[in-house]
Amino acid sequence: MGLLDDVLGTAVPEGNLAKPVMIAAAALLGARAIGGGGLGNLFGGGPATSPTPGTPAAGSDQPAPGQAQGGLLGGLSALVQSFHQNGHGDVINSWIGSGQNQSITPEQMHQALGPQAVENLARLTGVPASDLMSELSGALPGIIDRLTPHGRMPNQAETAHW
Repeated sequence: MGLLDDVLGTAVPEGNLAKPVMIAAAALLGARAIGGGGLGNLFGGGPATSPTPGTPAAGSDQPAPGQAQGGLLGGLSALVQSFHQNGHGDVINSWIGSGQNQSITPEQMHQALGPQAVENLARLTGVPASDLMSELSGALPGIIDRLTPHGRMPNQAETAHW
């Protein structure tokens, strides 16, 4: 996971919660790559699908709507979809786009991820959900921004070296 290690290493602040935040971010971005139950089903529901309409264009190498994606791209797509479904699509679109990143409060992060994902992340990291959401709300915008350097969702060809 070379790129993810680089991104997490620079986007996650140091301190007592740095490692749990890195674990949570990696789980969010790899959730759909694992497949199956447990954290592979972090957001609830079935396998990853391409982002919902209205998300930034992903390029021609994306799977057809409803077709599963794997790897980091699948996790990123699932995260974007969760934000859109939970009313925070404009926020994550700003992190993907080339403009200024919108901030997100810990409460909004909890809403955007959904209660099942937050509960799973808190259990995985051993950190109370409120503390984890506070840290993720500061770190995740930079992580997503660095994973989308062209101001849009990457396509399969662009993620081949991830």
